[in-house]
Amino acid sequence: MPRLKKPSLKQKIFAKRYVENGGNATEAALAAYNADYNNAQVIGAVNLDKPLVIQEIDKILKATGMSTDSWIADKLKYAIDQGIGIKATNKDALHALDMLLKVNSSYPVKKSMSVKVSMRRETASKDISEIRGTMEKLISSTQALLASLK
Repeated sequence: MPRLKKPSLKQKIFAKRYVENGGNATEAALAAYNADYNNAQVIGAVNLDKPLVIQEIDKILKATGMSTDSWIADKLKYAIDQGIGIKATNKDALHALDMLLKVNSSYPVKKSMSVKVSMRRETASKDISEIRGTMEKLISSTQALLASLK
C-alpha cells in the first residue's frame, strides 16, 4: 500500500475533533470513525502515533492562533484543576502526560544498531600489533557508519 503524504479525511476529522474536545482521542475517534467505544479507544491511540495526524493537529492549533505547547499547558492545567479532590492515581497522571508528550512529538526518534564482529580465524595467526591495527580500522569504519546515520 502506498504511503500517504497527507492525512485522510477521517484523520482530518479526528484531528479537528481532538482539538475541539480538549484532547480526548477516544471521543475524537468516535466522531470520525464508524466504531464502537472499545475500537475507538484503539483507533485514537493509534492515530496519536501517526506523524500525519500529529501534523494535522499542530496545523489546526496554529490556525487557531495557539501553539502546541500552550495548548498542552492549558490541557494540563485544566486536568490538574479538575483532578483536585478526585482520587486520580499517579498512573492516571503519568498516562495523561505520556499521551500529551506523544501528541507534541516530544519523544526522540528511536534508533538502534547492533554490530557483532568475530575475528577468531583472522586473529589466530597474527601478532598483537596486527590485531590492534585491524581493530582500529573496524572502530573507525563503525564510527563513520554511525556518523552517516545521524
